Amino acid sequence: MIDRSPARYCALPHENPGAAGRDGLPLPKLVRKLAVARGSCHVIEHAIREDGTSPSHEFLVALKDKVWTADPDYETLPKDAQLGDYLLFLNDCNYLANHGYPERAKYVNVLDDGIWEFKHSKKRLSWYDTPGDGTYTPKAMIDRHEDAPPELRDHVAWWFPDMDRYIRLGHAFPKTGVMSGDLNIEATLAVREEDLTYDRQDAV
Repeated sequence: MIDRSPARYCALPHENPGAAGRDGLPLPKLVRKLAVARGSCHVIEHAIREDGTSPSHEFLVALKDKVWTADPDYETLPKDAQLGDYLLFLNDCNYLANHGYPERAKYVNVLDDGIWEFKHSKKRLSWYDTPGDGTYTPKAMIDRHEDAPPELRDHVAWWFPDMDRYIRLGHAFPKTGVMSGDLNIEATLAVREEDLTYDRQDAV
């Protein structure tokens, strides 16, 4: 079940007066109330922008309510198709959280600078990984089969790297061309930077 309330995240006055956003004003302390998925391998959460909004949360709510109008198939496919894709995205999160790799290789793709995406139909949901301290190390696909972890060499997703504990869902967008597009990647990079600022200030 997904919480539709915008108060999903509780902003509290930050104890560190030096923690500031891009405008120089103190950022609120962020308390992440609920995880999208929590498993033995990963905790998957919504990334949060500086203004407190969450593009991925808004996207999943819209899909569940069958009202994501950015969908290229919105006018042609039955509206229940969006609900079906919502369930697929949730399954992606739960499977990755519990196994450490995707259930099917075709549901995941790497974009740029450590940005990955879940993909279903013409919908894309980007994400990145972090140890939770405000840092990130970009992960790329494993190029050579012999470099894959032994337990993954017989799996279709043998090329999937070992991700950090926290997976943050970033920017959602429609797939309208062959490539994901520089603007969508840039939007996800912006979400990541704003989201990681909360972790960095909490680590001070």
